[in-house]
Amino acid sequence: MRKILTTLSIGETYTKHYTLKLIKDVLDITPLDIYIVTDFRNIIEDVYGNNERIFIRDTSREDWKLRIPIGPSKLGDDFNFNLRYKALEFVQDLEDTFIIFCDCDNSVDWWDEDIMSNFIDENISKGFDFFGPRNEPNSLRSVYNQFKPAAVGFNPETDEPTADLSLFWHKFFNYDCVNNINPEWLNASLPCEYMLMFYNTEGKLKRMVEQWKYFFNYLQDRDFCYGTWAEGFEIGISSYIAGFNAMNLDSNPGRELWEKFMMASGYKNGHKGDVHYETER
Repeated sequence: MRKILTTLSIGETYTKHYTLKLIKDVLDITPLDIYIVTDFRNIIEDVYGNNERIFIRDTSREDWKLRIPIGPSKLGDDFNFNLRYKALEFVQDLEDTFIIFCDCDNSVDWWDEDIMSNFIDENISKGFDFFGPRNEPNSLRSVYNQFKPAAVGFNPETDEPTADLSLFWHKFFNYDCVNNINPEWLNASLPCEYMLMFYNTEGKLKRMVEQWKYFFNYLQDRDFCYGTWAEGFEIGISSYIAGFNAMNLDSNPGRELWEKFMMASGYKNGHKGDVHYETER
């Protein structure tokens, strides 16, 4: 079975200061090949040339919205986090492949080849093929049941959200499903989006990408949104629709490894972040 890592790297700052660090660690610490979707290929090739373990796909800002306005007044905007589907689209045809999907500012210094190989073999044999923190099936159902009564009378254009609305309140407004959500979606998990793992077989990743692209296009076509962050919403639904069987690493044995795995933004402001750069994309 092949093992790879895939990521989206948008902007000169992210590519230069974070993605290059991720590439170095992937090459030095792990046996993984790395697949990168970026609008700054030259920064990577200037350092690594045509390294046989690095695969690059170009993307252009002319083809999508980099930022999406927030609210009808459009006084602010948010990075288009649904762009991350492109990193999975790049590798969707790699069958019988174990795929690590992460932010370009994350780190892989947690890798242990023996532990990972044993973990992969054991849990694939049990039928699991989607792994990550907060990855509990049916968690969207619980969140939606919490959201519905709290949303009565709530106007996202004028009211400040409260904890009762849940972390994902803006998603229900973004996709116009406050009162009419697809019941199949409710079976989905709501994983932490920064570091996830998939075992791709039987075209599952292609189906996942197709569903996530639906959400991407939905916000591309909207005039504004209520924020795009917390894309675990789209990932959870898309992976469920695709037929992935989720394992929640929060409750999985082997905490010593997973505690490192679950540290977000390792090269930016996490445990490997020695310098914080201006992060305009």
